[in-house]
Amino acid sequence: MSRLSDHLDELKSFVDDLPQEQLWERPAADRWSMGEIVVHLIEKQDNHIEWITRMIVEDNPKLDEVQPDQHAANPVESELLRHRLKDFCDQRITLISLLNALDDVQWHREAIHPSIKHFSVEKCMEGLMRHEEYHLYDVFKIFFDVNGEG
Repeated sequence: MSRLSDHLDELKSFVDDLPQEQLWERPAADRWSMGEIVVHLIEKQDNHIEWITRMIVEDNPKLDEVQPDQHAANPVESELLRHRLKDFCDQRITLISLLNALDDVQWHREAIHPSIKHFSVEKCMEGLMRHEEYHLYDVFKIFFDVNGEG
């Protein structure tokens, strides 16, 4: 669970105290801003928490296909984003506590996923962590202007 905690710390280190214009500035027309990535990660965590809860509570639940993100069309004000980020942080801490309390049987509880066979709590969390790592690298590249596009 340290990866989940590390991701949280890394994300906060990039976006804390950034001015609105820097948060929402896209590095290129076809790439997301840091703010859009943060909202996307918040939405993904919400989705994964729902899935994990259902897998623990229900026997072999059928999970819904994830809906496309809506955040790109509507950047939110920095204050609202910071409030959502605080909620994200609080949820992350609760999620880590929940995951630490699971036994081996609960980690292997499965659900019917739209595209992944034998989708378990463990696979769900591994997917979330890899997804976050992918987007945290995007944030890193924007923050440090790695591609020289800014």
